[in-house]
Amino acid sequence: NDELLHHIEKVHNENKCAVVAVSESITLPENGEVSRYTTASGTHRLGGSAEATASFLAKSLNIDARHIVLGHLQRGGSPNTFDQVLATTLGAHAVKSLCQGESEIFV
Repeated sequence: NDELLHHIEKVHNENKCAVVAVSESITLPENGEVSRYTTASGTHRLGGSAEATASFLAKSLNIDARHIVLGHLQRGGSPNTFDQVLATTLGAHAVKSLCQGESEIFV
């Protein structure tokens, strides 16, 4: 946690912003548990990790941290072929960049 916090703080200080992407199934830094919620029908689901991570970063680094749930942002309609090809191309480039040791870049 400390190394990651230091890195995020460094990026934020240098650029006045930092983008952090998290999975729904991450182990939360505050309590070491996977973020879950219960639906109205009693079903347990993964979720809430983005909100919990933003809160943790805001408290730990004393910065304004906000979260966006990608699924909410994408609800503008069904993706067409162009959207699917673009998303696949960008995702492949992002993973290739990570595998080559690159970081702090925009894809």
